[in-house]
This record gives sequence, C-alpha cells and structure tokens, in this order.
Amino acid sequence: MNGFVGVRNNLTESDLKALLEHPPSQPTYYCLRWLHKLGELSTELPSDFPSPEGQMFDENREIRWQQKGDSFSVLLLSTTGEEPKFTPVGNRWQVQDRDAHLYPATETRFPKLTGKTSVNIGQRYFFDADTSTVHFVALRVKKS
Repeated sequence: MNGFVGVRNNLTESDLKALLEHPPSQPTYYCLRWLHKLGELSTELPSDFPSPEGQMFDENREIRWQQKGDSFSVLLLSTTGEEPKFTPVGNRWQVQDRDAHLYPATETRFPKLTGKTSVNIGQRYFFDADTSTVHFVALRVKKS
C-alpha cells in the first residue's frame, strides 16, 4: 500500500481546529499532550484544546501537531493520497499495517480511552520505498 507524508507550518489555532474537526465520517480519536500531562484518548476534540502537542487518527490517517511560538506545525501520515495543502516529505512511501497492544490502566505514559472499555487500534509503519527504512509509526483505527 502507498502512503503520503506531508507537513504544514504556521497554522493558527483556528486553522488547526478546522483541520481536526473535519475528519472522514468514521471513528476518530484525539489525544492532547502538555509538558506536565497526557490527555485521555477521546472520540471528540476535547474542550481543553489546543494543547502544545497532540494527535488525531482514524482508519486512514494520523495528524500530529506541535506548537511553534504562536503557530502550529502539522505532520500528516496518510493512505488517502497526496493532500494539496501539505508539502510532501520524501518521495515514495510504502505502508504496512500491524496490530497494536494497549497498555494496562496502571501504565501512565500512554493515553486512556474515555467512555469506553476497549478500542480497536492498530499501527501503520511508513517506510521509505527506496531504502525500506521505517521513519514513522502511526496509530490507526482498525476495521471491525
């Protein structure tokens, strides 16, 4: 399967929110991060948005953001083809889907799911098609 990796820089808070609030009509998860805490895994954009860092993922893509001064930089890892507003990173990406295992509730380094007891999450490896080097590992919602 082919993948797309792209970046966008200098997004305002409202630009970022608009990008995150228009995911495809499928299950979507959000996780916000601050220096002092990790937010819970949520199916809706949390009310304490924005956070300095975070991610949104669904079946086809993961969007990661990081605050840079007064604006945000965004990384897109996708299987839906090139996105016109994103600057491509690299030339050719291949992806491989794998299972993922959630950590127990006692593990504090990873987000917990709010309002549900389980979630069907997998991982997607993005590797350079020319060198076969894995550069990114994204989360994805697995088909039921």
